Order: sequence, then structure tokens, then C-alpha cells
Amino acid sequence: MKISQKPKRKRVIPYIFGNDRLDELLWRLLDDIDDQLRMYVYSMSEAQKLVPAIYVGSPFPDLCEWLRDKHGSGNFQVIIRRGKTMELSGIIGIGAPLAQRER
Repeated sequence: MKISQKPKRKRVIPYIFGNDRLDELLWRLLDDIDDQLRMYVYSMSEAQKLVPAIYVGSPFPDLCEWLRDKHGSGNFQVIIRRGKTMELSGIIGIGAPLAQRER
């Protein structure tokens, strides 16, 4: 007897800033000083994360500014783990940096 297998449903990664719960959780984790926290940030292209990660290390509060200044605009997948536990996984959309005026 053949058992038909259902195809796996592709998981949709949520946008962090469009979700109040994820938005609040992100800011809380970025300020957390627990040394077990590890953050992975990936650039994205056409809803797929690009490996290798552009950042692996402790979370830091200036993440959005760092992404804008170092990597310009676009979508970035952020994964934050505490040990083996996934605390947060989502996408951050960063707009293009504003042009600086010359003085």
C-alpha cells in the first residue's frame, strides 16, 4: 500500500516591523545583554536569504542604522537565538539612506 506524502508547505517569514509583537520583541532582544544571545543577519534577494550571513554575533541596539549605513537599502532576515532556542526570526525592510547635503 502506497502512502502519499503531502508536499511541505513553504514557511513565510514575517516582517518584523509590520507586527507589534515582533517589533517589541526585537527591540527588547537588541537591548538584552545576555551573552547566550546570538544574532544572525542575512541579506535577502527575491524572498531568499543569501548565505553567508553578513553578521553573526551579539545583538546590538544600532542594528537598523548599521544595516542602512553599511549595506544600504533592502530586506534582511534577522534570526536571534538564546542558546538552542529560537527567540526571533523575521525580515527587516530598510529604506535607502538619505543623501547628505554638502556644506
